[in-house]
Amino acid sequence: MKTAEQTLSMLQRMQLPMPNFFKKVRRVGMTLTAISGALLVAPAGLPAILTDVAGYLAVAGTVMTVVSQATVSQDVLAVLPDAQAARKVTPEERYE
Repeated sequence: MKTAEQTLSMLQRMQLPMPNFFKKVRRVGMTLTAISGALLVAPAGLPAILTDVAGYLAVAGTVMTVVSQATVSQDVLAVLPDAQAARKVTPEERYE
């Protein structure tokens, strides 16, 4: 029999609370993405190495953000009787 963790859809995973560590990882990823975006659209002629690094930061930040967003707290998985019982969580609850 599959566990609740194995049968949760991506949408359900995104709506459930995430662990505190991954909230911090998500913030770092979003910050890296924002910094890289600012470097890539800077009007001044930046050295080519800096724009290359900005591209790598954008990829790293995006991956960090997406992966951390899909994590689900073990406490929540322990109380889920099955995947269909996943309740919707408000954004305020998810990002506390």
